[in-house]
Amino acid sequence: MTTLQEFLAIKGYFSVAPTGYFGPITRASVQGFQAGQGVITTGYVGPLTRAALVRLGCNKVPPYASISISSLSPASGKVGTRVAITGSGFSNSNTILMDGMLVARDVPVSSTISAVQFTIPADLSPNCPSGSYCAMYLRQVTPGSYAVTVQNVNGTSNALTLSVTTTSSGPAPTISGLDTPSTLAINQSGTWVVRVSLPSGSGGDLRYSVTWGDELVGASATSIKAPEPATLQTSATFTHSYSRSGTYTPVFTITNDAGLSASTSATISVTPIY
Repeated sequence: MTTLQEFLAIKGYFSVAPTGYFGPITRASVQGFQAGQGVITTGYVGPLTRAALVRLGCNKVPPYASISISSLSPASGKVGTRVAITGSGFSNSNTILMDGMLVARDVPVSSTISAVQFTIPADLSPNCPSGSYCAMYLRQVTPGSYAVTVQNVNGTSNALTLSVTTTSSGPAPTISGLDTPSTLAINQSGTWVVRVSLPSGSGGDLRYSVTWGDELVGASATSIKAPEPATLQTSATFTHSYSRSGTYTPVFTITNDAGLSASTSATISVTPIY
């Protein structure tokens, strides 16, 4: 790894002293090299990147190793469950993905169980390379099957199936109304109010999330505690502004502790200020 860092430094992609450790700085340097060579900017030294390194005179390319995962323990669980991934080819800096979306970066190998571990998250985000520009949004983790993979300097592993479960089959919350502006000017703040109906027996934590539809702002979320036991109305208020004109359709989603959810959306027109 030190040889790779030294070569990247010569080419102007690595600006610190070589350490032999593959961390965020090295990954960003590899991405810069890949971009300059027309290789997909994964940040990992796979066959195409190795070929480009050799072509440019790096005679001691890090040996190519594969990464594979053999088991998930447990293979099912609700949001918040701790999962251990066993396999081979792990490094000191692993990226864990579910359905190709980011769970965690720079995950080390646990010295006690020789595995990488992660907690099933409530939301997934895009696996955007460091320093890149891409649409930022959150995808809620709801009950179902997800393909778990691991990436590191050795490439991307095979996929194993993780089943995300729910703890209850009680009634789902429903969205009873959405107060929304119909038009906004660029950079004008708007207010949206989501109104929710909670059936009797569906108390617990209620999670609100929204995807705004513009590429510059990520999803935002908040939560409230739903009291027991009566049927009640509750609501959450969101504010947002758009920096570009156009037509947007923000999507509002509510999810309860059981993983049951409901969504609604409304279209808004954003116009220039003349």
